[in-house]
Amino acid sequence: SDQLKQIFELLIENAMKFTDEGGKIIVDAVKEKHQVVFSVSDDGCGIPQEDVPHIFERFYKGNGAQNKNGSGLGLAIVKESLEALGETIRAESIPGQNTTFFFTIHFR
Repeated sequence: SDQLKQIFELLIENAMKFTDEGGKIIVDAVKEKHQVVFSVSDDGCGIPQEDVPHIFERFYKGNGAQNKNGSGLGLAIVKESLEALGETIRAESIPGQNTTFFFTIHFR
């Protein structure tokens, strides 16, 4: 549960960095057969398509990052934590409009 808490904290903190005041951040969960698919969405600046394949790499900030604050480790930590649990994460983004991170947690 501590690991899951850290994952949410990092994803929400990341969304807050790239969402203007008054913007929306939505956390959602959908139960499927043997897993829950969680999502964290924001209506911030989005991620340039050329950066999306690299956002989970350690220290990667991207050339288009509006906010250069931070270490570039948050999303790498999220991915590594989920992989250690045997889970996955992916991102979908429309530059200038939004970003959504989706990750799974399986259960028995």
